[in-house]
Amino acid sequence: MPRSLDRLGKILHLIASSAIIFALAYFLGYTLLNGPLRGSDSALHLGYARWLDTFLPRVPHWYPLQGGGQSLLHGYPLLAHLLLIGVQHLSGLSLLQAFRLISFAAFPLSALGIYFYGWIVFRNQTVGLIASIFYLAAPITWTWMYDWGFFPQHVAFVFLTPALIAFDQTLSHLTNQSPSRLKWIWFAGLVSLVVLATFTHMLVATAIAAAMGLYTLFAALVGPDRSTTLRRGLTLTVLTGLVVGGLAAFYLVPFYAYRESGGPQHPGASSITPAAPTRVLRPASYQSARNSHADAIPAGRHALRHPRHCIGVHLHPEKFSGIAESPDLDVDRNRSDDLRSHA
Repeated sequence: MPRSLDRLGKILHLIASSAIIFALAYFLGYTLLNGPLRGSDSALHLGYARWLDTFLPRVPHWYPLQGGGQSLLHGYPLLAHLLLIGVQHLSGLSLLQAFRLISFAAFPLSALGIYFYGWIVFRNQTVGLIASIFYLAAPITWTWMYDWGFFPQHVAFVFLTPALIAFDQTLSHLTNQSPSRLKWIWFAGLVSLVVLATFTHMLVATAIAAAMGLYTLFAALVGPDRSTTLRRGLTLTVLTGLVVGGLAAFYLVPFYAYRESGGPQHPGASSITPAAPTRVLRPASYQSARNSHADAIPAGRHALRHPRHCIGVHLHPEKFSGIAESPDLDVDRNRSDDLRSHA
């Protein structure tokens, strides 16, 4: 087959596969774009993004309120919330609409990453398409966001398969002792993707590191030169970890220092009683725990059950008044605030 026809066939396969992936994702997950806010933790991350937007670009370590709970800067990885804020300001969508859009878009984007993994690593586009369809069809794929509302972890999944593609290509160039500069381009891409995953959710970055190690073992078992593949694969994994750690140390060191010294998981953290807030940010309407849990912003549904963790206004109440009642955070489940309402 002429090279031009072969290239055209691959482009057409990519277009058709992308259409199938997005259509299947919409068929299975269109309810993320409208109707009730899905996920038990979704309100938490909406509130987190709202508070970050309030203080950017000078985000304080603590909530500047008495009884403010955990650290605003180091209580949770920030990249997914910053992405949410950026989409909100660039698109003109409300914070809730941007949250719905990103939550949905992460599914087909992750599936496309799997498609490209099959295409580049296995050199078979059809294998990639079948794998991406199985990914979307798996119930656990939707559980992370649809049931649990693990927004940062869900967004970080988008970086997982591209990072493994970059690792495969870098290791291939190293194993074959290729003089091409492509190996350094792939390595730079690998480091960048792992850094992005780290700032989005550390557990996904850890999963990437574990997958790199497992991939090295598998490549060593099936490859012609086991010792060379194993040695260079492990070296590449360790080198990637060192570079990523060095680039992300400015955030990771205080992040884990906070969690070890006084974060919410510290043994003595539960004995610290925050000062009683003078005003609790409560939802405008609270119908039931199930039907209105997303209304509890920015404190979240947990605050309604445990007032000692509520966020209150004490120092400058005039600065924060109206946050709970702001239109972009009014997520009354009886009101339509989906993407279709955005003209």
